[in-house]
Amino acid sequence: KLLTALFFCFFAIVACSQTGSDPCSAIQVHIDGSVGNATLYGSTAPQQSSTAPSRCVPSPSSGVVWYTVTPEAGKNVVVATCGAYTNFDTFIGVHKGTCEQLTCMISNEDGHCPSSSISSWTTFSSFEDDYSKDGFYPDPSSAQWIADGSQYFIAVSGNRKEYGNFDFTVSVGESLSGCPTAKEIQGPYTSGPVVVNGTMRVDETVGLPTCHQFHYDTPAVWFKIFPELNKNMNVTTCNPATTFDTRMAILSGSCSDSLECLWENDDDSCHVVYESSTINFFPTLSEYFVIVTGFSSFREGENFGLVLSQEQNAAIPNCVYSIPLRVGISGNPQGSTAMLGSESTSPLCNEQGMAVWFDVESYVDSTVTFSTCNEYTDFNTVLSVYGGSCDSLFCMNTVNTPCTDGSMGSSVTVQLQANVHVHLVLSGENGATGNFELFVSSA
Repeated sequence: KLLTALFFCFFAIVACSQTGSDPCSAIQVHIDGSVGNATLYGSTAPQQSSTAPSRCVPSPSSGVVWYTVTPEAGKNVVVATCGAYTNFDTFIGVHKGTCEQLTCMISNEDGHCPSSSISSWTTFSSFEDDYSKDGFYPDPSSAQWIADGSQYFIAVSGNRKEYGNFDFTVSVGESLSGCPTAKEIQGPYTSGPVVVNGTMRVDETVGLPTCHQFHYDTPAVWFKIFPELNKNMNVTTCNPATTFDTRMAILSGSCSDSLECLWENDDDSCHVVYESSTINFFPTLSEYFVIVTGFSSFREGENFGLVLSQEQNAAIPNCVYSIPLRVGISGNPQGSTAMLGSESTSPLCNEQGMAVWFDVESYVDSTVTFSTCNEYTDFNTVLSVYGGSCDSLFCMNTVNTPCTDGSMGSSVTVQLQANVHVHLVLSGENGATGNFELFVSSA
């Protein structure tokens, strides 16, 4: 086996080298063209290592060999130690970043080795009876992801401090998975629900680390949506076409840059189908990604209906993100308009500058007074009260009357009906900012 491996190594498109003792001396893997595969041969041995133990390299003292590859964005990348030269229990860790500062992206101990994908791969079962001279048995590793154009650093080490020989295969190919394959669903979504039917396939996967419960090799379908700004958005699989227990996520960002997982949902209160998923959110960006996958096991060919809808009227962002204030429960909030506030976007009550919004609710009919007349408040405040919903506000009252005790601040009294929300806006006269304490009393 060793002679065969060395012979192959000599004629391979990549060189066999035992550099790669640390990320900054990682062995460069060259792929001839934008797609293809390459195999390198190496070995590990117990040694002092500068690599610290981590999720991607659990036992660096057993020896680590580092490789690096930079596939084109959107390509499917598979790395594995599945060849017959591997004679110990390997561990693969895939990292991103610079060689001086890496972040663990994917790690794998026991790999899936498809014999049909790369000619030098064999199935796991062929390893089980082939023990090495050190008493280790071959147990290969593999990892798969969708490239985003970054440079990746891959560490090959031993699981449970094992060491020995290995072959390392890198395959770069076209992909049906991941962010670059997202299907665009054009709007508008305000004139009525937009329904898109989808089907799960085992060769379409999440493709890259994203949200907490979305593993890179899980079958999934990606979509890209284009909501109108500041109009409440609803995305759901609550539809008769859905035939399995779905899980859904919404992300922002771009495929060539970092994606941020914003919201995830597994179960909703849908009464149409069993265990669908729903996410309501307030769009502040012009585009988002949606991932639909399954909660657990499901059969290939399972279907789902993705339903998109959006409110017709735009809402005021400050109102949507108001701080909840429950009369008699929340107490007297303190803060700073410079720290907590956002630029006032509603001229209805004529407040100016930085403002803090509160979503006020009383559980009983009551007369409620809001006051900043106290020693903590250090600027001349303006208090405004709005009725209505965030997409149809109206000004109920606004005051900046000086406090009777001579302190800086103001107060306003309103009649509240039980369980009817109003919005209180705390700002400063002529755009002034400062510290405040808001006293809330009811009668």
